This record gives sequence, C-alpha cells and structure tokens, in this order.
Amino acid sequence: MNSDYIRFLEEIGKHDTAFAGGKGANLGEIFRARLPVPPAFVVTTKAYEVFSKSHGLEEKIERILSRIDVDDFENLEKGAAEIRRIVESSALPGEVSRVVGLAYEELCRRSAVRNLPVAVRSSATMEDLREASFAGQQATLLNVRGKKAILSAIRKCWASVYTARATFYRVKKGFGSHSIPTAVVVQRQVASQKAGVGFTLHPLTGNREVIVIEGGYGQGEDVVSGRATPDTFVIDKKSGRLIESRVTHKTTMKTASRSGSGLVSVRVAKSLREKPCLTEEELKKLWRLGRALEEHYMYPQDFEWTIERGGEVFLVQTRAVTFLAKERVEQAVEEPPIAKGLGASPGFGTGPVKLVLGMKDLGRVSKGDILVTKMTTPDYVPSMVKTAGIITDEGGMTSHAAIVSRELGVPCVVGTSDATKLLKEGMVVTVDGSGGNVFKGRVTVVTPSRSTTEEVEEARNLITKTKVYMNLGVPEKIRDYARIPFDGIGLMRVEFIIASYIGEHPRDGREGDIPEARGGEVLRFQVQRVQGAEGRREVRGDRVQPHDRLERRLSIHRPRISPGLQDGGEGDKESKGGDWPDERLGHAPVRKNALGG
Repeated sequence: MNSDYIRFLEEIGKHDTAFAGGKGANLGEIFRARLPVPPAFVVTTKAYEVFSKSHGLEEKIERILSRIDVDDFENLEKGAAEIRRIVESSALPGEVSRVVGLAYEELCRRSAVRNLPVAVRSSATMEDLREASFAGQQATLLNVRGKKAILSAIRKCWASVYTARATFYRVKKGFGSHSIPTAVVVQRQVASQKAGVGFTLHPLTGNREVIVIEGGYGQGEDVVSGRATPDTFVIDKKSGRLIESRVTHKTTMKTASRSGSGLVSVRVAKSLREKPCLTEEELKKLWRLGRALEEHYMYPQDFEWTIERGGEVFLVQTRAVTFLAKERVEQAVEEPPIAKGLGASPGFGTGPVKLVLGMKDLGRVSKGDILVTKMTTPDYVPSMVKTAGIITDEGGMTSHAAIVSRELGVPCVVGTSDATKLLKEGMVVTVDGSGGNVFKGRVTVVTPSRSTTEEVEEARNLITKTKVYMNLGVPEKIRDYARIPFDGIGLMRVEFIIASYIGEHPRDGREGDIPEARGGEVLRFQVQRVQGAEGRREVRGDRVQPHDRLERRLSIHRPRISPGLQDGGEGDKESKGGDWPDERLGHAPVRKNALGG
C-alpha cells in the first residue's frame, strides 16, 4: 500500500524501527525470513506524528511531564492518567483513518475472513532493544473487530506509552520521560489453543546450550503477564531432547470472546489440568523455531508463540534477550527454606516483607522491602525498583515482570503458590533468586568455586583493540560496577545526575533574585570534580554559574561514585577499573527542557 502511514510486514525489516517500532520491525524481519507469522500491517510513527501535530499533543504532554516526579507514585499515576485521557479522546486525522480502513480491508481479504478479529499491539521505537525490552510496558488489545474499534485501539496503544509503569521504566532505563514516536501493529488474531514464551538460552543461569519454553492453555496473556504459573520445559538445543519439565495445576484459561471483542476466562477441562500443555511434537516445533530465530539474528532471542487448533504454530513476537546471566555458581545456605518456587532473577536479597495484594498497596513499598504478591505484573515496576527482593505466588521465569526484574537486578522468586499466606507483614526474609528459595531471617551464604575478585582480575588482563566504555543508566549502580574493568563512561544522562544528586530542576535557579538569568537556557552541565567523601562534586549550568545563590543550590556532597563522564573520546587517559583521576572534567550536553521543563 502506497502510504507513509501504513506498511505491511513484507515491506519491513529489523532496521526499520524508526517507523515500525521494535515489535513491528522484528515481526517484519521474521515474516520475510519465511518463519510462521500471522499476517499484519503496521500503522507507522509518521501516522502518530501527524496525529500528534494536529492536536498540539507534544506541547500538552511536555507540560504535564514537567510536573511529574517518577519516584512519587501518586504524582506519577495522576499525571500519566491525564496524558492518556488527552490522547485517547483525540480523533485521528481523516487521511490516517482512511488508509487504516483500507489496510484492514486488505488484511481481511488476505485472510479470507470478513470482519477479521485482530490483535492491536503497540510498537514503540525504543521497544525490544538489546539493552531494554520494555517488556509489557505498552498496550496490546486482543480480539478487536471492525474499523471503528481498531481506530479506538490504535489511540489506546499510543496513549499506553504514558502509563505510570511505562514512564517510570523509560526514566529508570535512561531514556527520559519525553514523548516518543510509537507505531502500532494490527495483526490477525490467532485462535490460540496454547500459547507462551520461549528463550534460546536459560534466562536464569545463562546456559546457552538449552532452549526454555513456558506455556499454558488458551491465549498467552496470562503467561507473559505473570498472572498464571506456566508449565516449563527445558530442551537441549543441539538434540531437541527434553531435559527437564515442570507441570503446574491449571484451572482457567483466556480465550477470544465469540460474541464480541476481547477475551473471556473459561475453566480448563479436568482431564487436562494436571497434564503438560505441550505434546512432544509441539515441543519439537518450538525447539526448531527457537533455533531458527537465534541463527537468523545471531543473538539469543526471547520469543512469544501461539498454537492454533490442529497444531499450527505461529510466532507473534521476538526480541533480543536483555539480560545475559553467567553460569550460576552454586551457593549453600545452612538452613531449609520456608517457601520455594522458581528462580526468576539471580542474587540474594534480605529485608522486611511487604504484602501487596492490590494496586492500592504499592504505595506502601519502601526501599529495601521484600515485595510479596500473588502475581507480578508490569504495573508493579515503579515499586519493584525499590525492593531488595520479590516473591510471587504465581508466574513463570519468562513472564514480563520476571524479565524486568532481571533487567533491574532485583532478586526474584516466582510461582511459590502460597507465599502470600506463609509470609507475614514485616517478617524479615532472604530471597534466593537463583535457587528459587525463600529463607526466614538473614542467612549466611557460602559461595564455593572461584571468587568474583578472581573473575574481575582475569577480565582486567584481557587486551582489547578498542576502548571499553560503559552505558551507565542509573548513577547509583556505579557502586556495583566499580571493580569491573572498563575505560570510562561512554553515555550517561544528565537528568539522572540532577534527579539523583541535586533534586531540583535547573530552571529553579532562574527565578526570583536572579533576574539576569531569566531569559537564558542552561546549555551544558559540568561534573567539575569527583572527589572522596571529604570533598565535593559541583554541577553547574554554563549560562547561570556566576550567580552565587544558584551555585550553592547546585553544589552537592556525596560519597565517591567515580562517574567518568566524557565526550569527544576524552576517556583515553583513563585506566581500566572504574577509577578516575579527580581532576578529570566531564561534559554532558543537555538539550532544552531536558527534564521536561
């Protein structure tokens, strides 16, 4: 179809994220590679840009974002909801509506079905990247029928970029809170009998010799969201032999509504509740598809699959694995666990239990708590980042929230069945995110085998032809990375420096008794000195630095974190090991309104 607003999958490849988004680009890539993908078209980012400009949305959204504090949950939720209302209530321009209607008619023709049910799925340009999956952060609407419903669903997908969880996630991953171009995939709805997720490595141990499949009956929504504990199958990547399986008790499943749009929940037949959801033949098909995906991308993949009645398998998403774990080192604990599930994110975390039985409880979660809940969903992300560990009754190790917990580096155990009943509010527990165990109180961990220090020293002796620079998203994490051998910080967003260590908007200094600075913009911030706890780090804006009052407000005292900011390749004089000379001066260019102001 000859339009800037629409592309069918055969017209899209993996490098087309700028107009098709991450999901759309990958679907087009594997469709063109002749892998089984349901037919679809993509409403491009150009359509969103025209929609946004026709209603002046950019300015409206930026004004609201400038008032949002992502670490204040109530403030974040209120501001995000206001943006979504504005986007969803704005009509699509006439030409965009027209070509979407024509594309839908063509999709119906290709599928030989009138009034074809479709899945309408957001595809943000920063989605499904290697460094950040944005797993579950934007909307997918299933079993949508008719042009009018599709146009409404497209607006909901655009609006979902501004959910509280998505805005929080973007900021914490270093992408900022600003509006981003978003495409939308409109795809034939598969009448799933079974669905789930696959990894072409073990998502917990990092073992690249296996493929891990998790699945359940019906649509895959509950599996990928973590609202159900799936069956798990570990397959030898070379031979296709089933190595390990874990079969759960399955009582309900989601299926497409026959009378209208959306999904309905139905009971699983008693004869199927204790049986593996996948047959040997179906596992073989998924094993072959997993291998084909990894061979095509030449990188480990996290993919979503679905199986129709009759056994036909489809791929409905693939993306690069965003967390590559090392082979797990066995760690011994000298007492039995009080709860056990599946390890979802490695590491140990200790803290007081905070029971979260609904969204209303999320505001009670404080830094260092152990979040205990029935299910992990993407809505929990703003609270997850504060915690020392996460424990759930349900969910699998390939659920969206488990993926995000691994990206955030928070130990997580899922699928315990009864943690919300066994663990009491305030009791201190230790989460073993590698072994899937929960221990009472603080436990002593014995780590055999080689130490982390030995591994770091081994890496330090490696010789590379290029400098190794770190992309530092969250400044506080530098303590975790300080001993890793690297040559400096290659990228670090200045809004994180300000938000984490200053706590005031740079425009604050241009008000009141600093009249000379009112009309100027802060063009560049400087991390002028990086010293020990006895010294100070000073951050200034070039255009306003002569004013004593502003200098005092932007001066901060913190322990040493060694953020070796640099531009123009100035890091060549730095030595590996994450430790920089105090006299180093780093510059981080700042665009206008870098903090939404």
